[in-house]
Amino acid sequence: MATGAEQRNGLGIRREKPWLLPYNRKLRNVISISLRNLSLSPSLSSRPRGKTIDDDALPTTLVSPAKLVALREKKSLGHSRSSTDLRRVPEHAISVESESEADAHTNCSPRKNDANGSPKTPSRPSLAKMRRRSTLEWANASPQKRQEKLENVVADKMGDVFFSLHAHSVEEPIYVSEVVATTMNPTFRSFDLSLANPGTTRLDRFNLRFWVKSSKWQSWRQLVDFSIQLSELQYLGKHAEEAQRPLPSNAVLFYLLDGVYTLQISLSDYAPAAALVPPIGRSNSGRTMGTSSFDALLKLGKLDDSIQDALETRNKLAKDLGNLIDANREALSERDQVTEARDRLKTIEYAKKTVAKQMEKAQRQKSEKASTLANRRELMTADLDVRTKRRLEMRQSTDTLPGEHTQQEQLRKNIENQRRRICEDLQVVYAIKPIPGKTLAFKIRDLQLPNSDDLDNESSDNVAAALGHVSAVLQLLSFYLAQPLLYPLTPRGSTSTVYDPISLLKPSTTSTARGTDKSQALLRTYPLFTRGSPRFRFDYALFLLNKNIQVLLETTFHVRVLDIRHTLPNLKYLLYVATAGEGELPARKSGGVKGLLRVSARGGLGRGRSDDSTSSALSGLLWHGGSKEGDGQIKGGKGAVESLKRLKGGLAHEKIPLRIGLKQQNLENADVFIQDVSDPFSPNFGKHWSAAKVAEVFAPKQESRDGVVAWLTEHGIDMKRIGHSVGKNWVELNATIGEAESLLKTKYHYYKHQNTDAYRLSCDSYGVPGHLKEHIDMIMPTVQLDGLEPIKNARPAVQAPSPITSLTGTKNCSTLITIECLRALYGFPAGSKNHTGNKMGIAEWADYLYYPDLDPYFANWTSPQIPKGIRPEFISIDGGKPSNLTVAQAEEVVESALDFQTAYSIIWPQQTRLYQNGDSVNVDSVGTFNIFLDALDASYCTYQGGDQPYIDPAYPDPNEGGYTGPLQCGGSPRSNVISISYGQIEAALPRFYQQRQCNEWMKLALQGTTVVVSSGDSGVANRYNAGYNNSCVNSEYGYVDTYGKRFSPSFPVNCPYVTAVGATFLNSNNLSDGESAVSDPDPANVLDDYYSGGGFSDVFEVPSYQKKATQHYLKYYAPNFGSKVYNNSGHARGFPDLSAIGLKVATVYLNKTYGVGGTSASAPIIGGIVTLLNEERLTVGKGPIGFLNPVLYSHPWALNDIVNGSNPGCGTNGFSASPGWDPVTGLGTPKYEELKKIFLIHLISAGKKDIQVMKQVDIFAGEDGETAGTVPAAFKAPEGTPASDPGRPLTLPPRTSLEKFKDFMLGVNDVVGSENATVISSDAELQHEGYGGSAPRVPGSVGIDMGRNKGKILEINVDGAYAIVEPGVTFIDLHNHLVENNLREKPWIDVPDLGGGSVIGNTIERGLGYTPYGDHWMTHGMGGIPNPDADPNAPPHEQKPNDTWGLFNYGFGPYNDGIFSQASLGIVVKMGLWLMASPGGNSSYLITIPKDKDLHQALEIIRPLRVGMVLQNVPTMRHILLDAAVHADRTHYTKSDKSLNDEEMDAIAAKLVYGPPPAGEVLLSVIKQSFLQIPGAKYFEPKDMPDNIVPQTRHNTLQSIPSTTELRWVNWLPNGAHLFFSPIAKVSGDDSVAQYEVTRRRCEEAGFHFIGTFVVRMREMHHIVCIVFNRKDPDSRRRAHWLIKTLIDNAAKRGWGENRTHLSVMDQIADTYSFNYHAQMKLNDKTKAAIDPKGIMAVGKNGVWAKQYKREDFPVPMNGV
Repeated sequence: MATGAEQRNGLGIRREKPWLLPYNRKLRNVISISLRNLSLSPSLSSRPRGKTIDDDALPTTLVSPAKLVALREKKSLGHSRSSTDLRRVPEHAISVESESEADAHTNCSPRKNDANGSPKTPSRPSLAKMRRRSTLEWANASPQKRQEKLENVVADKMGDVFFSLHAHSVEEPIYVSEVVATTMNPTFRSFDLSLANPGTTRLDRFNLRFWVKSSKWQSWRQLVDFSIQLSELQYLGKHAEEAQRPLPSNAVLFYLLDGVYTLQISLSDYAPAAALVPPIGRSNSGRTMGTSSFDALLKLGKLDDSIQDALETRNKLAKDLGNLIDANREALSERDQVTEARDRLKTIEYAKKTVAKQMEKAQRQKSEKASTLANRRELMTADLDVRTKRRLEMRQSTDTLPGEHTQQEQLRKNIENQRRRICEDLQVVYAIKPIPGKTLAFKIRDLQLPNSDDLDNESSDNVAAALGHVSAVLQLLSFYLAQPLLYPLTPRGSTSTVYDPISLLKPSTTSTARGTDKSQALLRTYPLFTRGSPRFRFDYALFLLNKNIQVLLETTFHVRVLDIRHTLPNLKYLLYVATAGEGELPARKSGGVKGLLRVSARGGLGRGRSDDSTSSALSGLLWHGGSKEGDGQIKGGKGAVESLKRLKGGLAHEKIPLRIGLKQQNLENADVFIQDVSDPFSPNFGKHWSAAKVAEVFAPKQESRDGVVAWLTEHGIDMKRIGHSVGKNWVELNATIGEAESLLKTKYHYYKHQNTDAYRLSCDSYGVPGHLKEHIDMIMPTVQLDGLEPIKNARPAVQAPSPITSLTGTKNCSTLITIECLRALYGFPAGSKNHTGNKMGIAEWADYLYYPDLDPYFANWTSPQIPKGIRPEFISIDGGKPSNLTVAQAEEVVESALDFQTAYSIIWPQQTRLYQNGDSVNVDSVGTFNIFLDALDASYCTYQGGDQPYIDPAYPDPNEGGYTGPLQCGGSPRSNVISISYGQIEAALPRFYQQRQCNEWMKLALQGTTVVVSSGDSGVANRYNAGYNNSCVNSEYGYVDTYGKRFSPSFPVNCPYVTAVGATFLNSNNLSDGESAVSDPDPANVLDDYYSGGGFSDVFEVPSYQKKATQHYLKYYAPNFGSKVYNNSGHARGFPDLSAIGLKVATVYLNKTYGVGGTSASAPIIGGIVTLLNEERLTVGKGPIGFLNPVLYSHPWALNDIVNGSNPGCGTNGFSASPGWDPVTGLGTPKYEELKKIFLIHLISAGKKDIQVMKQVDIFAGEDGETAGTVPAAFKAPEGTPASDPGRPLTLPPRTSLEKFKDFMLGVNDVVGSENATVISSDAELQHEGYGGSAPRVPGSVGIDMGRNKGKILEINVDGAYAIVEPGVTFIDLHNHLVENNLREKPWIDVPDLGGGSVIGNTIERGLGYTPYGDHWMTHGMGGIPNPDADPNAPPHEQKPNDTWGLFNYGFGPYNDGIFSQASLGIVVKMGLWLMASPGGNSSYLITIPKDKDLHQALEIIRPLRVGMVLQNVPTMRHILLDAAVHADRTHYTKSDKSLNDEEMDAIAAKLVYGPPPAGEVLLSVIKQSFLQIPGAKYFEPKDMPDNIVPQTRHNTLQSIPSTTELRWVNWLPNGAHLFFSPIAKVSGDDSVAQYEVTRRRCEEAGFHFIGTFVVRMREMHHIVCIVFNRKDPDSRRRAHWLIKTLIDNAAKRGWGENRTHLSVMDQIADTYSFNYHAQMKLNDKTKAAIDPKGIMAVGKNGVWAKQYKREDFPVPMNGV
């Protein structure tokens, strides 16, 4: 009896029972699945009637249930009839019955008996009628038929199979198996689902789907789909081999932990296995039956009987069926009709459903297309936005392109010069000298090397040594000339070799046998020596060496070698060519040629600490620029990827606080707002905003809030779960991770910090809908932020020598910096004031002020001495607490001690305020700056999502010993000055996070707070922090990297709204020796090296106040590290802004004095100085300074420029201090008295009315009456200057005192006489009446008044039609002279619009008139050129009797007159001018065109008339407002300040253009007929418009009668002044329309009316746009200058250049003429240097500067530009 898990089946075979109970079977117990008896065709339930089983199929039929029963019957074989018993049956005896009987017998039915019970003798069918079917289907088949049968079997039985498991109601599969190829019984790999989620592993019901692909199914199809209930499976056994039952087609086996199972359906309808049936041919007794061919015949006979019986039965059944059908035909007909009706009904129902589905599909397609169209519209809108941004970027990039070209050209020259210097070194080291008396014979380093043909005459050792020198030189040249040698050399002195990698060699049998690479290399290596080697190999080596020289000459210098056998002559010529060139060679420093080969310790070329300049240049060549950085897709910064390890994803049901920060309004205008209250040239300077105004201006839009809420509700978020902040700045909800992932299309993961074991939940990127992108600033928690503690910028303390009292005063400042040193160095006085509300704020984080150290510092190091017991106001923020002795002894108080002791010594008796941020547990976090801002501004607690989960410190602090109170929001007092000596790594923080915080600093600046931040102590490398061995940045991906080489900027000093402070130290104990950028390397630990932090941000753009300063540095002084090393784009915020002493500052720590260094010392020094300045302003009733930077950058002379030092880091020397601003020390260190003057005298907006302040006065009127700009305030003389103080000018020259100026004027008076020297002291003395007036570019220039004594008309020649005049002669003077001498009707003069200007002045400025002689420069004559070598005291020598110099303007030889045109190269003292013979008559006429659209046609009409000289005078096309402005000002036509529209201008035209229509024939009919083709055009003559002043004035001008009437249009606005913009273009309709559209649109954008005219010259067209503005309105001035600068840029991009302009934009226009890398400007500069080497004449005019001047040092202030 079976026991345990065993049992026996009905056949006696033992098998085990399953140990998994049915209800315990789960999906986790399934380990594998297999499929047996794959069938791709549907199985047949039974064979078709009337067909036999083929012989080949007989073995398989024996296992059918019926055959198995027959085989088990015990009966003996019956004998078949013999041939004698087989009589022939007549054919007529065959009947249906017999056939039926035959069919019956065939089907194994009992044979019928006759009446006596004996078997009936069957009737055999006639052989003539019946044919025995062939049962051997494949017996006689051809090979092709067999192959086809075999392929059919394979197609039906074999295929590629895989399966998938599916849970109910879940679309995605639980598991998908691998594919088993070409199989009938696929067995799949085991799998383990126990690690899946519980909802999957516990399933007991699932769907199993098999998928198949075969030769007849080319795509995957589902074969079967089983619904599996694991409890209902049939157990087969422990192993599949134990299954003793046959399996049907497509049977499935399940392998569970306890055995093999199958489906119940796989075993249904099956009898026991065939293996248990006794074999055929054996009896039950086991006796073997005899077999023979006779037995086979008997079997065949019985088989034949069965077939005959079956056929007979079939016939009978057919007959019976026919009878039944005939008897019931009517009923069947009715049934068929019913069936047909039902079929039609089903067809109709199917058609109905089909139509419904089609309708549904159509509706779905319609909605999908509508959605697609909406998406496309969004994408198109987004694309247009992107294109707009790209165009803006292109315009901005175009501005920097000339500078980049210049840098590239300079780099090329530097490379060439460096190579020249190297080759010169090589010429010295490897001297190649000729041998006297021999032709083409040379020696190298005193070793003679004959040419190739004469080598045998020289010692072989000398030849080998000389060739070694040659190979060394070539090896070096190949490297430095960047030209690889065709045949590589191995210089080894007298054993040098050359390698031939090119030739096809036939190796010897020996070397072939070896077959090694080494032997092949040896075979290709040829010796440059003869000893021990075959001569032919040496000769070939020498040939290869000479080929290398040839290659270098021909490929690098394109010099052809005539004879390569001359080794040394060719090499010497190579060095000669390599050293040729222009320019100075760079200085050679220590190292020489050996230094060139030095490799830095960091691997690769780099200067490191080497002094060799060439290494630096070459390393710069190896860098290739470009630092690498969606629609609604936000990606996180890499941060410090080394410190965080990604773990598993967050659980979908876990809840997180999701906060959505809404974008605030007007942040894009932050720079404008800041400039408005902080720009010293703004009328609103010092008018700081209130907190309420800040909140109102930057509040988010209502549509932003509504859009975000709608987005959340659309994703199933209940409105009750959505919350808002009080200020509506953010939206929050508690969401599950699953909801957040679905909402943001992202995946959350946990990250573990490898140093702190802290966990953080984050994602790599997230997405928001495109239409919400502009409304959402950020969502938290999302992208990763690396936790970095704030960096303390204080250096390790160095104890000062004792006794401490011996170091007071200023005699030991290089040893210890005391308050006396600081006062002497920066000129600030001891504090004397203590205004309420002006306490200086100092913020501290992971450092604590130890109060007991203050008293000994006060007693020993303050002057006047601060009383004992003075303490700062303590502001505790989120658990901040003062220090105690335990903390002090742990060295956590040096930072605070340095900050407060330094500040107190400067500002006392003013007090300080200590902001102690955070408890000692939770302070070391990236968000600690945020908790400080929270405390100052309550709205910031919830600004754009507020403090960030997982980033900012959480309060109450959950950590042990942490602060248990709530997060402090507001309530802390705000100081006017806040000093911060901490920073973080820019690259470790996401961009939006820094921008978020920077915006808050901007708001503090708007409210009048000066925020001073130290720039860092690690040069360009930032501070080691948070487990990083290196804080530099990976050049490719932008994250902090141990092996990073890119400079690492700091945060928050990169924010453009704080003042960044660098550090300096004294050059010597003598304070007058000045300062340098701090340099304090630590030999013991390179991580403690101390250099002033500085660089360029990769996050923030350069602010407007700093742009010129940074671009100047990048253009002239920046190192050539390339964009992979730092942001050299010219568009990045640079820092620091200024500097102060930051080394050896006296600090008391635990009652001992130390000299402490760090930018932490520099920041409170600057903060203290600003506090003193605020005290001064408060005393006179002014407000605090607020944001400091715009004032500093507009008054750089108020700081000591530091030009020595650098800030190394990241494997480089970093940046170097240079003249002007630099990223090491900024603008320099402060000059207190200069700053005091600026803030108390020159900045007028915040002062009392009874305090005398300086006005911004216009200094020089431009050549056309335009206000060229204002003088910097430091150049101004204060108002109220006593009249008794003679010689006080309106403007002092740069950096010139009044006393020095007076001394200068005394010398001038001695030379020219006091009656000939006038000091300009008022605006009235600067007025003039026309073109050609003086317009100095440099403030304080000396002007020469040529009109006082040089105003004579020297000659009028009527017959020759010319005049000779001096500079003081005006057009009105010349006209009056002709009238007074009755010459008016003989010669005419050509006059410009304004006749009050100088004739010579207008001509040399290339002024124009309107007659055929209108090009004044073309019609001048000037032959008197100054002699540069003449005696300055002798009178000029006149060439006699040459009286034609004033007639012919070319003279002989090179034409020199042009250099005096629009130039600053000399003074013209007289000039010839052509006059026009009186034409005997003239006609003036006016043609009006009503529509702007007709401008194109009008210009196309003018061009052929002008080119063909039909129009002989200069035609002008004047805009209607130009004429209207001549008649009256704007108020005469409109009361609105807005630009006039077309209807309003039509009304003005109706007022101006009146009179009778044209009558009769007038002037040239061709002109009239041409213009009147334009619809609406009218023709007038002056007589038709007697009261219209414009035609009358133009009529006089065309008759050479000068006037100033035209200037009336300047009065279009009150206090009118103007700027001219006059681009040159082709005379064509296209160009005129393009210029008109651009200029009018820009005028309207700037808020001005378009006033302009087209002047058509001989072949070109001048488009004169008159920009009329109110000179007393700062906003109007600002807009006018913005307009002209913008128009210049727009015109340059279209290829339109200007021919002359105003002072304020001369440099800009000169830059637009940039052909061939500014070749014209370079030629002008060289000409200027040659003719005016001392740079004394009109420096800067038209962009031409003397070499002694830099135009960046003389910006033209434009009142807000």
